[in-house]
Amino acid sequence: NITTAEAYTKVEETRNIQLHFLPRNVQENLVLYQNKPNPFSQQTSIGFELPQATTATISVYTITGQLLKEYSGNFKKGYNEIAFNTSDLSIANGILYYHLETPNAVRISKKMIVIR
Repeated sequence: NITTAEAYTKVEETRNIQLHFLPRNVQENLVLYQNKPNPFSQQTSIGFELPQATTATISVYTITGQLLKEYSGNFKKGYNEIAFNTSDLSIANGILYYHLETPNAVRISKKMIVIR
């Protein structure tokens, strides 16, 4: 209401903008949550939601791309969670990345921090 929603072309012509929001159900999409706690020193949990029961893999990498740990299994539709300890990792501390992959989806990534 305060500012007119408009866009401009290269020749400075004004164009109207219309946004249409469609309702969506979170359960219809693959979701990877931030690990908790983050940062962590001994144990953390990674939660994720699957649109259907399927196989999935959670992989943990260093910032240089070295694979530290991989969890694969058959998971149920909806919310799932994996917990692991720093003893599973061969790194003292720092930034790590974790990825969620399923057969039907692109890889989703997040960052976490280990402190000791």
